[in-house]
Amino acid sequence: ALGESSGSNPFFQGNRSRSLLGQKDPSYCLKINSVPLASYLPNATEVVSKAFIKGNLQLSSYPRMLCFCNALQNVCIWDLWKKGNTVVWPLSQVPICAAAKHFNSQTLLCVMNDAFFQVFKWDNIYPNNQLELSSIGITDHRQVINWCWLYDNSLAIITERSVFRWAIDDQSKDDFAVPLFERKTEASETKHVAGFEVSNDGDWIMLKMLRNDGGIVNVELYSNKVNKVFFFEGLLGASLCIMPGSSPPSNVLSIVVVNKMCKPELRVVDLDGALINKNNEDFLLMEHGEIWPLLANYCFDDSEQSFCPRIAYFTSPYHIKQNLNNLCLLFVASREGSLQIHDLQSCQPLISLKITDRPIMEMEIDKEKREVVFLTTAELLRISVLPRALQGFIEAVSGETELASRAGLLFTA
Repeated sequence: ALGESSGSNPFFQGNRSRSLLGQKDPSYCLKINSVPLASYLPNATEVVSKAFIKGNLQLSSYPRMLCFCNALQNVCIWDLWKKGNTVVWPLSQVPICAAAKHFNSQTLLCVMNDAFFQVFKWDNIYPNNQLELSSIGITDHRQVINWCWLYDNSLAIITERSVFRWAIDDQSKDDFAVPLFERKTEASETKHVAGFEVSNDGDWIMLKMLRNDGGIVNVELYSNKVNKVFFFEGLLGASLCIMPGSSPPSNVLSIVVVNKMCKPELRVVDLDGALINKNNEDFLLMEHGEIWPLLANYCFDDSEQSFCPRIAYFTSPYHIKQNLNNLCLLFVASREGSLQIHDLQSCQPLISLKITDRPIMEMEIDKEKREVVFLTTAELLRISVLPRALQGFIEAVSGETELASRAGLLFTA
């Protein structure tokens, strides 16, 4: 068993749960495990918050391991599958930030210092590959805004002006990074990276940046097909997704915006269709997506007020992820601690409940465990959907058998 049982968290008792489809408690459709970060370090909340604000904490690369750097020549790694287990990785230079990655049955650790990116295999304290920052025009490590592991054995490196990809090659020591695209956002406007995603077919690359005025997301979306960067301004959250049932797979963009009634609204935008119909012009999303083909939308009934202004400047108001084991399910979590699960095809809400009273800093999909992982300032939450229970809940509350059948496909293949 991982961490504490769901019964230890008062939010999982059902007294604060509610469904967008009705008044019944939907919490039995989910399996929720909580691991307190204090089991790794007594002052974990302070350490995690500071590391997150500085941009040197990354869960997205591998939702099993959380890496921290300090003034000493080592990296502290928390094993999030084993409560309280900490690994200390010794280094010859003081690290700035680090992130782990599991690829081809091996765990890799990438560490950035003031001169290099270095990649270590889990069984070797000496670097297997390294990339000089000067090779991509970096004269000061602070010019690297952020970086992250990609889905394959490569790194995305984000600078003030460009985005690079560094492919890790076991056979070559002459490592180099290639530019993916030139950025459009002025460095003075955005300082914190809220996420970096690549579509499964590699046709779309999305960089999410938080504006300096606090928690508003600007998106730079690069199309490989037309070699152009599209700019989306003033969003509350965004994620690249695949429309289920499409052949060939169709790329869509799920976004949360503030609509004309000043309420948050979930929208699904057709990316591939936009390239066909819009003559490859450069669109600015001033009216929240009306100029892009809109496939579905849903307006939230209410919105929460941010209770943590400092964290709010460093995390998106909404975190969005598609469940890769059932493409019909879209997870939308507010940074204030509420989780909604939507049907991607219609944007219709399936269930909604409060999962934590702490700010949600990151939300990721753990492919190995088939769980949604939430990192807050005090705990790590792992949530998995119980497909039969979810199907039965939707049928009982709404009577929509087709919608329930789509949701019940989770993990049954």
